[in-house]
Amino acid sequence: MIMIENYSHHASNPSETEGIKQEQMYALAYIETYLSGDSFLLNVVKPVELS
Repeated sequence: MIMIENYSHHASNPSETEGIKQEQMYALAYIETYLSGDSFLLNVVKPVELS
């Protein structure tokens, strides 16, 4: 929830766009881990490969 809220806040700022794009592989990894029901707190989650 915090990641989505943070992206929503910064997405309207053009100087933040590139940073948000670079973080997507990490954000998607945590979202996928959460949705699969696996624990991610205090665990390393590997970034998702973006095509």
